[in-house]
Amino acid sequence: MKNKILTLINNFFIIPILTIFITHLVYVKYNNFNIALYPPALLLSLIIYIGIILILNSITKKTSISILILQILNIVLFLSNQYKIIYEGVPVFISDLYFFGNTHNIRKFVGNSFISNTLSILPYLLILIIISIILFILSKKVSIEIRNTKSRLINLLLGLIIISTLILPVKITKHTYLNLFFLGSNKKDYNSYTTYANMYAYYGIIGGIYNEYLESQFERPKDYNKKKLDSMISSIENKNENNIGKPNIIVVLSESFFDVSLLEKDIKFDKPITNNFNTIKNYDNSYTIDMISPTYGGMTANVVFELLTGNNMSYFSSGYIPFMQLYKNDKEYPSLVKELNKNNYNSSIILASDSYKSNNTYEKIGFKDFKLLDSNNAKNLKGPYVSDEYVIKEVINYMNKNKDKKNFIMTETMQSHMDYYKSKYEKYDIKITSSNLPENDQEALLAYAQGIYDADKTIKSLYDYINMVDEDTIVIFFGDHLPYIRNKNNENVLDKLEYFNTKDSLKNTYRKYNTQCLIFSNYDFKLNINKELGYDLLLVNIINQIDIEISNYYKWLNMTSNSIQAYNKFIGIDNYKLKYRNSFSNKSDNLIYNKEKLTYKYFIDN
Repeated sequence: MKNKILTLINNFFIIPILTIFITHLVYVKYNNFNIALYPPALLLSLIIYIGIILILNSITKKTSISILILQILNIVLFLSNQYKIIYEGVPVFISDLYFFGNTHNIRKFVGNSFISNTLSILPYLLILIIISIILFILSKKVSIEIRNTKSRLINLLLGLIIISTLILPVKITKHTYLNLFFLGSNKKDYNSYTTYANMYAYYGIIGGIYNEYLESQFERPKDYNKKKLDSMISSIENKNENNIGKPNIIVVLSESFFDVSLLEKDIKFDKPITNNFNTIKNYDNSYTIDMISPTYGGMTANVVFELLTGNNMSYFSSGYIPFMQLYKNDKEYPSLVKELNKNNYNSSIILASDSYKSNNTYEKIGFKDFKLLDSNNAKNLKGPYVSDEYVIKEVINYMNKNKDKKNFIMTETMQSHMDYYKSKYEKYDIKITSSNLPENDQEALLAYAQGIYDADKTIKSLYDYINMVDEDTIVIFFGDHLPYIRNKNNENVLDKLEYFNTKDSLKNTYRKYNTQCLIFSNYDFKLNINKELGYDLLLVNIINQIDIEISNYYKWLNMTSNSIQAYNKFIGIDNYKLKYRNSFSNKSDNLIYNKEKLTYKYFIDN
């Protein structure tokens, strides 16, 4: 009897608690966080581990073996989470299950730095392994065998009840769990953490994954009424602005593009890195827009989703990826590409890489042509990825082949994708002339700056090209998000740069999500556009000024930019003022809620 009591205490309290705490300490230490585990989230992790142990007991028949398997699963989860943070800047989400079939792109992301990254993790991994062995030995001393079929069934039943109760949330249980284990279903602490990896340091890895899972469960909005929504958008005036005619449109999503000249207080180079960007933005027929990205360091597909559909990703949970989850359904969804198609545009997309197996997704969005560039041909590459120069040559070739059509062409580059290490490029066109940063930080920034230097050259290539053709053409060039730059010590270099670490926390958060968009043309046009916009309204705003017929839905979305210029989960521009999201006016919050009801209507509701 005494042995059974000790086993129960060990299996269902001491060992799970120690496992959770040690894993949390290793996680925050490796990622340079200093955040205490939120107690209710700790309780949740304990409940989940108890459920897993009960199920394992019914299978293994021996409590010590169950603990051993739990430790192995915990180590695998830690490693998976850490590698994802290293290569994409974000932790593991439920949606990552959709990536399993895409081993080619996983191998591309891993690249040449896999060994060095693994070595950086190794000391922390060894700590986990040693602790796991100690806990297994502890469990073995009071291990019991569960031979009785009835006892095994009870273990299995209890474990399944615990897990199924947590993973099958309906509307009531979803909000109950969010309020019980986290900071509430309507949390207003958007400024307390500004990255998903940071959030996992607060809730724990298990807690963070489960929080994302809960928030990914869609529910019917309050006061949801299709007829009222139809009436709301049909009341929009049935006229476009028609300011810019009907030009060809070239959209360039430049991987992690950022104006490196803004970092001159910490690092200087022997030549301007973004010379073309900063020169052309001052020309006639050019516009520069400050953007707010929905993401930092990764998840380019969510930026594209905002751009092409007009939806804002703040409606969705942190780890939700519409390209992989929403578009697997057969439902027809609205998009700006389809709006252009209806007006006889020839729509095409050229990708330097495809991490999301998105051929079918882009087809559903409305693109008539899809081209994935060859990343196995060394002639096409610079570093481990397809060069920006090659991508833009392909765009120009496509435009030349389709001169007889009105074209909407979009491309996504890849050369500037993380990781950033000195050996990324065989040859550098730039040199660091001065810096107050350690050598490891300088090497990472040099690799990043070379990619941006090459991306900047493509702006000049496109500018020269469109000024040689007769057809009216505009170019929309922007970075999707800021880079997640790690040095060899696994430190985030942006955390050391003065530009991102002022005394103003709101400004710091804004700068982490702020990118710029450059728009230029080969003809005189007057673009009526805000100086700040979100990706969800960028293309919406421009297409509303083209001489075409578009749906009232996109006219209504364009109208919202008069009140709310840009926002993500953390910050936004409300009536032309930078604010935390929890500081938006009631009018703006209501407008966002109406946008979310329309998102539910067009993208979620059956």
